[in-house]
Amino acid sequence: MKYLIFILSLSLSSCSSLKGNIISGAILGSIAASVGGSVFSPNEEDKSKNAFLFGSIGAALGAGAGYYIYKDPREIKKEKEMKLINEAKTSLPIFEFSEELKGIKPKVTFKPLKKYEVPTQKLPKHLKGKARKQYVIEYETKAQTIEYGDKTIQIDPFKAYEVTYE
Repeated sequence: MKYLIFILSLSLSSCSSLKGNIISGAILGSIAASVGGSVFSPNEEDKSKNAFLFGSIGAALGAGAGYYIYKDPREIKKEKEMKLINEAKTSLPIFEFSEELKGIKPKVTFKPLKKYEVPTQKLPKHLKGKARKQYVIEYETKAQTIEYGDKTIQIDPFKAYEVTYE
């Protein structure tokens, strides 16, 4: 019983590697399927055969599931960076200072230019991995002209900065 509890606690713990994910999936799948094969066996003499057969099938399915649900941390980081590459479109209330232009909210497209890591002191070993890194992302907009009634408004390109944490 001690070994079963140890194996269950080991297999239910989170794995950060592909190998660990596959092994955990195989262990969990084999345990669950062999218990099911043994419990639902139609007769007493085939109990161990069914436990072995279904345990093997469960291990293969569990390993496949572990492989399928694994997400590489490097890929997750790349996905976050790819979101930066896409241009962000938003409407800004930049004419709030003027009563007659207050309703104009031009669509502004932000194109990311650079991503700066904020320089900080090196963390002590006991704090590494506990604090998120801070970045400043520089964006640039395109120039645009807005026709509003009998007025023409020219918006020059400008830069915007975002502070983000990863």
